[in-house]
Amino acid sequence: MAQTNPAAPPTIIAGPDAIAHRTVGTRDRCRPVTRVKVGVIAPDGVRSVRMTVQIRDAKETVSMIGMAGNWYSHVGPFRHRYAGHVAEVTVLAVAGNGQTATKSLGQIQVVRC
Repeated sequence: MAQTNPAAPPTIIAGPDAIAHRTVGTRDRCRPVTRVKVGVIAPDGVRSVRMTVQIRDAKETVSMIGMAGNWYSHVGPFRHRYAGHVAEVTVLAVAGNGQTATKSLGQIQVVRC
């Protein structure tokens, strides 16, 4: 029987579809937001999962919502001044024992439409 290490950091599971759409627009004429979904496993449970979005000179961190082992949030909408730039998306998970893990989910292209 495998034993778990209670001091182990959480594991963030994010496949290629962790970000539903890799392009979002600045208006409703095209998709202005996209869903973000990751799984998180931790021996002592998961205390919190936060997502950070960095684009140009702006950075925002939001709490993700957990349901059945998955954690959800969304990225967007963006103002027109961000059109032509990419948003970098990163997730930080905190386990019940205080250990942390960080995972980059990649980029989202912001377009004017």
